[in-house]
Amino acid sequence: MSLSSTAKGYIAEKIIGNLILTASQGVLVPYLPVIDDAGVDLIVYSKRRNRVLRLQVKSRFSTLRRHPNNVHFEVRRKVFRASQNLFIVCTFIDAASNVPSCSWLIPSVAFGRGARWSAKKLVIRPSVAVASRDRWSAYRCLTPTTLIRGLSNRI
Repeated sequence: MSLSSTAKGYIAEKIIGNLILTASQGVLVPYLPVIDDAGVDLIVYSKRRNRVLRLQVKSRFSTLRRHPNNVHFEVRRKVFRASQNLFIVCTFIDAASNVPSCSWLIPSVAFGRGARWSAKKLVIRPSVAVASRDRWSAYRCLTPTTLIRGLSNRI
């Protein structure tokens, strides 16, 4: 029996939260909202700057079959509210090691402008290929350290 998409999402949120805490050596502290119905999965507090960022974490554990360098992420329109301190963290997690092998730290405003809008979802399909110059490559973080550094620079 395999994990449900809800279970995988929960796992990814914990992985990203743990990375934030450990890679920042406790300077950035992730908090979980009591209710997850506003499109915010983690609230990250900076002890140094006394500020917060809100994150929505999207995850995948496999690439697309027909396009093995691309990863499919979607955000429900119902909960999407672009704002200056909301970022979408899309993370491709290596299923064997449970470590993000590639992530994207995308400002929600840019996500809203660049995603394909359908009736119920916003969809992006960024490339994991290092040489790719797709519209999401500017937000790509090839290591967990780069992701945390990007968060730290924006908070």
